[in-house]
Amino acid sequence: MELTSQQLKIVTSVIWLMALFVFWVSPSSGQIPVSNQVNPLGLVTNCTRSQVEGYFPWQVLVRFKKLAWKHYKRLRDAHRRALRMARMSKVLLTGAITIARLTDIVTRRQRTYDVGALPVLYDLLDRFKIDQIINRHCPSNADIDHGKVALVMILCRQTCPKPLYKVADWYSESWLRLHMGIKAKKLNDDRLGRMLEAISDHQEEIWHDIIGEVLLQTDIDLSVVFYDLSAFVAHGAYKDSKHIDYGFAHNTPSNKQKFKLGLNSCSDGNLPLEYRLLNGRSADKSTVEENLQRCAKFLKRHGCPTNKVMLIGDRAMLSDELAFAYDHHKFRYLAGLKTDKNIHKKLLTMFSFPVFERLPLTDDGEYFGRVCQVPFEHNGKKVTHQGLVVLSMPIKNGWQETRRKEFLELETELIALKAKVGKPRYRTEKALTRSINARLKKYSVGKLMMVNIVNNSENKPHNLEWQIDNSLLKQAERRDGRYLLVTNDNSLSPDQMLELYRSKDGGEKNFHIAKNDLNFSPIYLHKDNRIEGMLLINMIALLFYRLLERQTRLADPSQPHLTTRRIIERLENLSIIQTTYFDDSCSYRLTDPTTEQLALFQTLALVLQNLNSKPTPALLTTDKTVDLSRQLSENIRPI
Repeated sequence: MELTSQQLKIVTSVIWLMALFVFWVSPSSGQIPVSNQVNPLGLVTNCTRSQVEGYFPWQVLVRFKKLAWKHYKRLRDAHRRALRMARMSKVLLTGAITIARLTDIVTRRQRTYDVGALPVLYDLLDRFKIDQIINRHCPSNADIDHGKVALVMILCRQTCPKPLYKVADWYSESWLRLHMGIKAKKLNDDRLGRMLEAISDHQEEIWHDIIGEVLLQTDIDLSVVFYDLSAFVAHGAYKDSKHIDYGFAHNTPSNKQKFKLGLNSCSDGNLPLEYRLLNGRSADKSTVEENLQRCAKFLKRHGCPTNKVMLIGDRAMLSDELAFAYDHHKFRYLAGLKTDKNIHKKLLTMFSFPVFERLPLTDDGEYFGRVCQVPFEHNGKKVTHQGLVVLSMPIKNGWQETRRKEFLELETELIALKAKVGKPRYRTEKALTRSINARLKKYSVGKLMMVNIVNNSENKPHNLEWQIDNSLLKQAERRDGRYLLVTNDNSLSPDQMLELYRSKDGGEKNFHIAKNDLNFSPIYLHKDNRIEGMLLINMIALLFYRLLERQTRLADPSQPHLTTRRIIERLENLSIIQTTYFDDSCSYRLTDPTTEQLALFQTLALVLQNLNSKPTPALLTTDKTVDLSRQLSENIRPI
């Protein structure tokens, strides 16, 4: 009896199930009987196609499904094209088609890339050959060199700081992806980490080459240099780190791990010149001597004698020993002096207020000063430098207001303590004395207050009395708002000393930019070499961040407060729209810039033109009528 095809499939499937059952339950050493007509295991090699299909009935179905799916996709695409052409023909016949409708019909997809200030910052870095300098010191055989990866990192820190694992995501949505032609997946955190490790081995050479290129192309004035330290918080475990440690710092808690950065900045544009990564326990004064040596080498390398340079620092940068060190290295200096010695304390109070009024240092009448001589002694040697006792009325008024508030708060607590006298825990003189001292130490004015315990006839405390020590108060008020400046340059006038010392705020602002705009603190990297590499990336970003500000103010003096952060904010809504059509062709359109942005483009174009003779990028053209998107798309590279 002949079996139908369906019955044959059922029988074949049953045979396969029986064969599998026998295979699993039979002992491993046994033999499986094989019929001469049917080979259940399909081990026949010389057989026809029909025989194989009989043994494996599902193979025909698989081949049929693949073939059917291929034909289905071909028919589906043809059907979609036919529908699209039918819609276009229908609209054309009615004469109602619009450009927007036509564009929508032929468009496959659209994507937006952030532009912002990236073309400006990229061109600025490119003019100073940052990637070439890095590649010269850190050659690589990878398909993407360390210089290109470093450029992406620097631009990311300047515009939108991201942790390492998010840099690729930021890059994929930015104009850099179109311009550099690097796939985003190539910029994973492992590659970025390897780049940081590579540049950390040559950080000093790379930094000095970049600074040399900047000084070569610009006329930076090195006559005034600011030196300061700041601490940067680190998170994580740093058991064997030579940089991360606990230590004291004015701007960070002592219970936080940190490293310190010693930075020299020139007054001309507040550009960073020389930096050093320091351990978190480093004391400020202990770094000054080594910084003088580093500064001397730096200035010698760039042909600037030390006696032409003035170093300016705060009170932590001067002591008896350091006063001799400045003279030894032939540096002029100007610094505040912490009056720890009695001979220096007397200088603050030797002038009365009427004497100060005779020498105003500013036109607004807020600063007054008197010249004095400041003696220093170290290892049996003596030297005298010029000093200036400054009286700052804003500081004086602020101290007096603070003192008034603290007196009120302290008196409120003493009144509350007075009400508890005689009650449990406040019956003995010892207990009251302990409570009084705790409240006096809580406030800085506590040392100006005298508190007495009044006993009753039974010699037990029953009342408290207090009053302000007027003699101590007058001494404190006499020192309010006064500080001492010292210099070894006798040619400086009092108003010049004050002006130069107040200008050091520009150098201190570099730390603010590094921590906030560049988002370098806190840091989460756990390897010393990666921390060193990341610090170099941030210092390069800070250098050109400040350089763009300086050059912009020179090009347009009418905007003295135009910072790089404001430039980035004004241009942040600029973007490029990439449109891909059904024939795989692409078009790029830049969102329309505002009038303010066009004026900023003109200023930035002038800034870049003043640096060297390299052509200005198309986006920064001064012609308002030019097609910006067309010119910008000329620099887009295929990915």
